[in-house]
Amino acid sequence: MTTKRLLDCCASDFVSMNKAQLLYAIRASEGRVMVSESIAITQPLLNNVTNAELAASQGADILLINMFDCENPHIEGLPADIAPEKTLHELQRLTGRIIGVNLEAVDPEFAVAHDDIWKMRPGRSATADNARKLVAMGAKILVLTGNPANGVSNRALGIAAEEIRQAVGDSAGDYHRENARCGSGARKRQQHYQRAGC
Repeated sequence: MTTKRLLDCCASDFVSMNKAQLLYAIRASEGRVMVSESIAITQPLLNNVTNAELAASQGADILLINMFDCENPHIEGLPADIAPEKTLHELQRLTGRIIGVNLEAVDPEFAVAHDDIWKMRPGRSATADNARKLVAMGAKILVLTGNPANGVSNRALGIAAEEIRQAVGDSAGDYHRENARCGSGARKRQQHYQRAGC
């Protein structure tokens, strides 16, 4: 595939797009790329259509899936007969969009025990093994994040970013590193994240 703007890409371009091509496609779109995040485990707004599909129909270019458990892959609204390991591939096929997934860099020192919807699961943890699984499942972007009360720290983010970069290399995009100079964090923290591959 030749390099082109994300806005000029068709669904088949995304299947074989590598990290460098994806980052170029986003940058070349000059700020006109829209990302929409949806939660995998919540009831869809429309009965048998995922919230990600709804977002794509409204113009989202990149679909970011939160609370996606790679050990128990499921997105509410997808057909029940989809093989678990094909969940992200099927979402990409249905939407024709780039799929990203959140991974949580949990620091046990800051985690709070709770039983609500955000409760941490091993398949959502920002580990090298989970990153490899998600890339194999079709994720093109991995975002290190945290959900309420799960205890994310800068230290945990840096460690996870390093491990994941080594595990998946150029298989997944890392848009944050390309835009590190736009961040508002302290210079020292930015340098730490850049060394870690954020």
